[in-house]
Amino acid sequence: MLTMAGQITYRGRQMSRRLLCRNCGWNGDQPAAETPGSFRIELLLWLILIVPGLIYSLWRISTRRDVCPLCRSHELLPADSPIGRKLAAELGLEMSLAAPVSAPAARAVALGRKLGRMFRRRG
Repeated sequence: MLTMAGQITYRGRQMSRRLLCRNCGWNGDQPAAETPGSFRIELLLWLILIVPGLIYSLWRISTRRDVCPLCRSHELLPADSPIGRKLAAELGLEMSLAAPVSAPAARAVALGRKLGRMFRRRG
């Protein structure tokens, strides 16, 4: 399930944003967005009458969804979901789902030590 913040959750657990397409096997973290309907019809409805234009615009925005940028399929799965892991194994994809961890900057470490000495607990 996609939440309002754009995070994917599955059974209460936050999933990675890396996605797999069930149709063509594409994997990545930037799917294309697809908005149903027609911009021309939306513009026409806005020019003729405001209320139908507003309703049509709200419908288009509320039904927007992510699609595969290659095949335009809407069958995208989180790569670290159970089905996503199975599909990656079938396709022979080696998925690195963990974000790379970098060492903190030397200045940040020095500042942390100074703050630690300044605010350490006394007895």
